[in-house]
Amino acid sequence: MFEFQYEVDNSVLYKSNPDKEFIITYLKQMNNKTSSFCTLSLNDHRYVQCAGEKDKMIIEYRKPHELQFYHFVLGKGSNKIENSSIKYSGGNIELKKNEILNYNDACMIFECFFEGNDFSSEYVFREISSMFL
Repeated sequence: MFEFQYEVDNSVLYKSNPDKEFIITYLKQMNNKTSSFCTLSLNDHRYVQCAGEKDKMIIEYRKPHELQFYHFVLGKGSNKIENSSIKYSGGNIELKKNEILNYNDACMIFECFFEGNDFSSEYVFREISSMFL
């Protein structure tokens, strides 16, 4: 069972078992002031989430592992690229320049997650699990 958490007019809303079109429509209208983040989760604590705006967003993936989890930021290319930041309604998010993704990336990643498929090999993963411990 999927749960979709998303921001609209700076309020957090929830939708159980959303269809793919609902998610894609939300991603397309994201902005960094009032509709700036969403999370699609499964009941096993696995999820994808993004924050920012349609053209500049961070996308993260979490998967359970034994009694803990792995948490990743997705990017393209090498993870040895200079630091950058993006804005969302909660402030600034620090990330690497290659991790600034967009609506098209989010659609592909959320769709893969929704359908239970692996993410495209064009994406790299930077593990950030330790920041949650």
